[in-house]
Amino acid sequence: MTAETSLLVALRRLIVRHGDSSGQAEEIESSGSQRRFSLYRDLVESELGSQLDLKRLAGAAGVTRFQVIRDFNKVISLTPAAYIRDRRLRRASALIEQGFGLADAAIAADFADQSHLSRTFRTMHGMTPGMFRRAG
Repeated sequence: MTAETSLLVALRRLIVRHGDSSGQAEEIESSGSQRRFSLYRDLVESELGSQLDLKRLAGAAGVTRFQVIRDFNKVISLTPAAYIRDRRLRRASALIEQGFGLADAAIAADFADQSHLSRTFRTMHGMTPGMFRRAG
């Protein structure tokens, strides 16, 4: 999802920079972005343990993948991938606090394995999930 988001952002920049600018750009209304973000948030929370991508988020709201990226940026200033990663880390953290094993928490939060969780956790929090569990 990160690669797809980067590609779409780069493509958008190219279109904006080199596209025909004779027409006026349509303003994104914040209430629409906020309403759609509520749909994205609900989908992410209910489907966090499954594969989520821009196409699936866009389909849920009936918009393009570009619009999904713009909505996330406008409402929470994050990419969809960063938001989903954060939600997965929060779920894994909650499961670890509840006493789940690290491997079980990783799988339940849709990480590939315990080492994937550990790498992501360390990058975001500066400590491993094991250190987090011992500190709690």
